[in-house]
Amino acid sequence: MAHPPRARGAVAASSTSRIYKRGVPPGDRVTLEIRRDGSASTVDVTLANPRWATRTAEPAPWLSLRSSAVARVKICGITRSEDAELAVELGAWALGFILWPGSPRAADPAVAAGIAARFRRRVETFGVFVDPTLDEATHAINDLGFTGVQLHGGVGAAFCEEVKRRTGGATVVRAFRIGSNADVQDADRFRAVDHHLYDTRVEGLEGGTGRNWDWSLARTRRSRVPLILSGGLTEDTVADGIAATGPHAVDVASGTEAEPGVKDPEKLRAFFAAAAGVPA
Repeated sequence: MAHPPRARGAVAASSTSRIYKRGVPPGDRVTLEIRRDGSASTVDVTLANPRWATRTAEPAPWLSLRSSAVARVKICGITRSEDAELAVELGAWALGFILWPGSPRAADPAVAAGIAARFRRRVETFGVFVDPTLDEATHAINDLGFTGVQLHGGVGAAFCEEVKRRTGGATVVRAFRIGSNADVQDADRFRAVDHHLYDTRVEGLEGGTGRNWDWSLARTRRSRVPLILSGGLTEDTVADGIAATGPHAVDVASGTEAEPGVKDPEKLRAFFAAAAGVPA
């Protein structure tokens, strides 16, 4: 008889204990239910073997995947070091620094670069742009030190690929305004980027709308590019958004603010708790 895995914090693959993978990427934490001798127990583990990214196998009779991994959290609109520090302490996957002067959350580039340098070994750091030039986008990575860029506006697929080429493969997030199936289908053609970010389509605005889009539209998505869910998320809506769209990560700015560009510590804590499915 096969026995439950003995590893703590990670599950080891073997011929007798195979995980039934349902789209959960390696490195994510999941809850496993272990059934033996008529009883059941649960354990939180990390899927740590990259080979599982393409493996699909029938589950061992005593092991089943009970719940999917919690989405990562990206905190956007960072302008202050103390807000970045709290977000990192709470477990942020990424920080976003808006470098578009048209935003009320625009960060001073020098200040943003200093914050990014402080935390870049612990989180992803993104310079956020609307229709930048190639020089502006690559400067954010090669000179300011961000690990990637988030691109809004009308930049094309070739532009995104060139940014990656000029930066030695830095992370590129392509953001899209979603209001219809046509918007989803248009996003699907961006195959060479690292993430798609879905925000709410509001005429005249590039992000920062504070509104949710119709999450049912995500069902028409065909792309395999990891999805970042954005658009009006708060502590009250993020869990429903995760359940509806199954994103790789969630992105929040206004939903955790005291005012544009200034985070509210209690809202930050509540958002992370809600994203993790833990009562605040």
